[in-house]
Amino acid sequence: MFFRDEILKLLNYINVEHIDTFDIRDAIKIGGSDFEDDALFAHAESKGVDVLVTSDRKFISSHPATDMLVMTPEDFMSHLKQE
Repeated sequence: MFFRDEILKLLNYINVEHIDTFDIRDAIKIGGSDFEDDALFAHAESKGVDVLVTSDRKFISSHPATDMLVMTPEDFMSHLKQE
């Protein structure tokens, strides 16, 4: 299936991660209005993530200022095609 082939290709560029207790503690310290976004951001930051891909446009526009790029899946795919 086309979709499965694309996922397999994508896995050459990404890691799928899980959030742990330390990330939850860091998310509480962030104290933003959306705890799930804070947990996602805290985990990504703890892992030194370069690019975080999300469809959550509110998160994209409101994440704390860091060196981490936060982009939509569409923007990420365009970014990959340029490389």
